Amino acid sequence: MYKSGYSSCSPPFGDFSPSNLAKVTDSIQFNLFDEITIDLLQDDRERGTNIHQRREKRWLGSFTLPFSTLHARTRIEGTFVLEVPKLLLGYSTSSAPLDHTHYGQGHTHQGSGCSHLQLFISLEPPLSSLPPIRDIFSSTEEPHLLRRASQWLRNLYDDHPERQFLATVLDSTGHRVIVSRYIHPQSPPVEICPAGDTNQQQAMELLAHYVSLIPFLPDAITFSGECDIWTTSDQFLHMLAGDEEEHAVLLTNYFLHCGWQAWLVLGHGIPEGPTAYVLTPSPDNRAGYWLWNASTGTHTTQFDPHCPLTSVGCVINSQNVWANVQEHSSPGRISFNLSNHKHWSPLFNTTMEPLDTVQQGQLVYDVTDQVRVHDLQEAIEREIRDHVMSLRSRFITRWNNNCGRILHEMLTRYEEQLSDPQTFRDTSELEEITTSYSLSGFPLHFSYANILHIVGAMERTRLHLTENRRTEFGLSVYVHPYPNDVVSVWVFLVTMIPK
Repeated sequence: MYKSGYSSCSPPFGDFSPSNLAKVTDSIQFNLFDEITIDLLQDDRERGTNIHQRREKRWLGSFTLPFSTLHARTRIEGTFVLEVPKLLLGYSTSSAPLDHTHYGQGHTHQGSGCSHLQLFISLEPPLSSLPPIRDIFSSTEEPHLLRRASQWLRNLYDDHPERQFLATVLDSTGHRVIVSRYIHPQSPPVEICPAGDTNQQQAMELLAHYVSLIPFLPDAITFSGECDIWTTSDQFLHMLAGDEEEHAVLLTNYFLHCGWQAWLVLGHGIPEGPTAYVLTPSPDNRAGYWLWNASTGTHTTQFDPHCPLTSVGCVINSQNVWANVQEHSSPGRISFNLSNHKHWSPLFNTTMEPLDTVQQGQLVYDVTDQVRVHDLQEAIEREIRDHVMSLRSRFITRWNNNCGRILHEMLTRYEEQLSDPQTFRDTSELEEITTSYSLSGFPLHFSYANILHIVGAMERTRLHLTENRRTEFGLSVYVHPYPNDVVSVWVFLVTMIPK
């Protein structure tokens, strides 16, 4: 396994104070490679006296651990989902449906077919972290609601100090707001979920895919300071950036608008640490509940032994907040029967009307400019080409335009048929090339934040490091537009060695 990263090894200005460390947004990158041996002998008569081989590394997948998670917990041990592309040219798959985790993809299921890494990571010596900030901000909430929330939290933390409980959050103006006010049905773009769609699971996955395409950005970058700020959905869509809470709230509200049951779940997950998920009954009513990671668009059942949500603290809807007071906190070992007060402690004991929401009922979506999308597509492809050629300054880099055209057709099909695993196993378009070339490569998917992020991810695969001087490269970039300037970015890079 080869670990690579593109971040500084020191905090900004060399300041190791807790407040400065909280602003570090770097991640630790783990990349998994298959090391293969290439036989370079061309004359079999020489095999008895000569050995001429070369070792090459083939990228298989990666795993990203935010430094903030390691900083907060100092040690992490567990099973992590390895991010693997849907298609690895040069490798075959089993006949079982492909359900590997996908870069930002909306309808992958993190089930037993995923690839996993077991890791133990520690920070030695532990670095100081800031204590949580509580009860020091003004609020427009009624005093009796704040008193109730404060007493409820004190009782919970006395018995379960390790769980994540929340009654009030800070809005963008710095005021404390009851968290239930953020849950309210909100309409998604009609292009994503047309009225009358009868396939609930597919519609849910497409909505999750759309939400996951909105770039992830921690509050430490969006807002200056150490506080966790919750923005409303219209603010989130306007900034096109947010963390776990913004993604999960928006997806919850989309599900509610479509008439499906959904709750916001706060807890701890791998690798992000404190996080937010979306809880829904399984569409087929046979697998208990599903847990949706709205930041990545993936979902898993509560009974999945490798569920990335490791601890459930509280469940939230527009009427109430329920704290998990059961003996266990892992999703597979708890009951989600919220009416059982021995298992769930409600914030409000009496039946209440839903609190007035802070959300807008009707979200407005702008039309994405097709010209800008085309320009972005060309800019990404140009940057990747230039970067690959700069990394291969000792070699001549040949680009096969015919292969690039075929790869573009495949990427277009991937975005149009995301819910069909067979789409990624069908490589019939490449048959005319594979008769003359041996191919190695993969398609990668991104939510768009900036071009440097995409170029860096491609470099970490080390696909450009082939030393065969006859190698040609095929490259294609496809950018698919969605409403409100949200785009889905695909990059397909392959190496082509003449047979």
